[in-house]
Amino acid sequence: MQFDAGKKFLEEAGFEVIDYYRPLGKPKHEQSCLAIVAIKPMCSEIFD
Repeated sequence: MQFDAGKKFLEEAGFEVIDYYRPLGKPKHEQSCLAIVAIKPMCSEIFD
């Protein structure tokens, strides 16, 4: 998965991307993994 595609997918699902990580030492096309850290903001209406 590419970062841009993953970010778009998560944002469309209501998540906010905080950061991402790829292993160092290889070009992007040779990296086998991508970790994305995201949160889903809570709706303030729940607590009102």
